[in-house]
Amino acid sequence: MTQHRDGSRKGKVHELFNKEGPEVAFTRGTKLGLQKSTLMTWFGTWRREQANKKTVTAATKKTAAKVKAVNEAKAKLKTAKRTKKKAPTKVTTPATTTEPASA
Repeated sequence: MTQHRDGSRKGKVHELFNKEGPEVAFTRGTKLGLQKSTLMTWFGTWRREQANKKTVTAATKKTAAKVKAVNEAKAKLKTAKRTKKKAPTKVTTPATTTEPASA
């Protein structure tokens, strides 16, 4: 819990919300004297925060994979440029025979 005071009602309910779910947290919150509307507002905020964290984590992983792929491609290009500067190898093509087309 980073945003609540230690031992506060909100902190206790938030901890239960994260560990055991909204049903248990709702029951504890009402026993602590919190109103239903207050609890529902908190739950909505915490649920959105959790969804955003998952999205950011997934996006970060995708971005990291893309950056890695780009860096690997750059490394391959550098290697290709280095090998290109060497003396070119002579390429021979097999002789092909063509017969004149008959009219």
